[in-house]
Amino acid sequence: MKKLVVLIATTVFVVGCSSDKKEDAGPSVTVTKPTTVLSAISTKAQSAGDALGNALAKGTTSSVMSKVASMSGPSIMSADTRCNENGAPYAVDDDFVPVPDLAGQECVDVKGNEVDGECLMSASHDEYAGQLTYCALAKNTGNSDSILGAFQLVNNITCALERSGITWHQSKPSTPDRMTLTFDSNCFSTNQLTQMCQGPTSCSFLADVKAYLNPDTYYGARVRIVLDLNKDEVIDDTDMIFDSKLKAAGGVTEVAVNTVGINDPKQFDAFAAKYDATTNAFTFEGRFDRIEAGGGGGSGGWSRHIRIYADLNNSAVIMPEKVEVAYANLYKDPSDKFGTELITLRGSMTTAPAVMTAEVYSTSNKDNVGEAIDYNGLAAFNSVCYQPGDETLPNACPPVPAVTIPQGELAFFLPGGDYRVDTTPANFSEYLDNTLWWESLLGLNFTAVDLEKTEP
Repeated sequence: MKKLVVLIATTVFVVGCSSDKKEDAGPSVTVTKPTTVLSAISTKAQSAGDALGNALAKGTTSSVMSKVASMSGPSIMSADTRCNENGAPYAVDDDFVPVPDLAGQECVDVKGNEVDGECLMSASHDEYAGQLTYCALAKNTGNSDSILGAFQLVNNITCALERSGITWHQSKPSTPDRMTLTFDSNCFSTNQLTQMCQGPTSCSFLADVKAYLNPDTYYGARVRIVLDLNKDEVIDDTDMIFDSKLKAAGGVTEVAVNTVGINDPKQFDAFAAKYDATTNAFTFEGRFDRIEAGGGGGSGGWSRHIRIYADLNNSAVIMPEKVEVAYANLYKDPSDKFGTELITLRGSMTTAPAVMTAEVYSTSNKDNVGEAIDYNGLAAFNSVCYQPGDETLPNACPPVPAVTIPQGELAFFLPGGDYRVDTTPANFSEYLDNTLWWESLLGLNFTAVDLEKTEP
């Protein structure tokens, strides 16, 4: 089910942070080998998720720090045990242990919702805001239900392209290069091959490719792939499109991706991620505009918007020094009613007052999109205070105000229709068409989340 709308701004500082923020760039990253850029970005998204998970771990402060000291890896928590395949957090018991197998009243008793045989954490649970954010960052769902998942298919397709051989042009070519891409186990999982090739072995597709250097004043390369998934041997803009801009220079690794028609002609996804090694900071903007696609009920008719800035430390067990996240979902249910959920989270975990305030909002059963995204006068139905390694307290942390929610119709939810414009939005009740936003993007430069702005 795709019934999530979350908005989160978090600031977390950790005891014992290194004063030297620069991190080793690791393996060589080059724009003429796009998979190295995508892999580097995915690694840093995972690091941001691990950091938030460590900050939200429960137990006394001393017990959490004891776990940190004994860890050989970067994370106290495991996304595979805390998040389901769609990136939803499992319900937990009083000891913060995941209990996905509980059913019926037992699931309800731990503030869970039983969905498709799994006990998932409900929005009324005190840990919902933090755990949902953790899953969005740390779990690879293989699709846009998570940040790692959003990059998965792009990385697979690009891997196939690299194995087929890329011809790099010094400028934008007037005509594309016609290529045959082979999808096999070198680049795809068995499950992916079964879905895309109707069998677990391999298959091939025609593709028109334009790969060229210096597409604008910021990015170092651009690769546009139009894939003939219908195998009608006629390639045009009605086929699946993957368009990527890449940068790897001056300590910055960055990729911006625009995709059209992966599941539906009215599916418009655009997302970008940046890692700056000089500050050890990860930035992400994900815009999944699908409210006019499909028929609702989980097969379409939803939109998701995620915005993240995560400044990380260099400890063996990584922690966030500053994180701000906005994660919003708008959905259409099987009866064509509209709803939203919205979560905000903000704070610091090591510098006074060392707490995070979280709030949960929602709308449901609305007759139209406008009613669903109108947050004028809407109050949070759940407000909590996270403490580092300790119990979660009711109500907001007095020293840390919750994220400010604009009063009115929030186009941050990507509601389609007349809310989608092709010029600079006049206010927070409009948003720029995804492809136009992506085309005009010259890097992600925000270090905070501002919901007054539908574009960062």
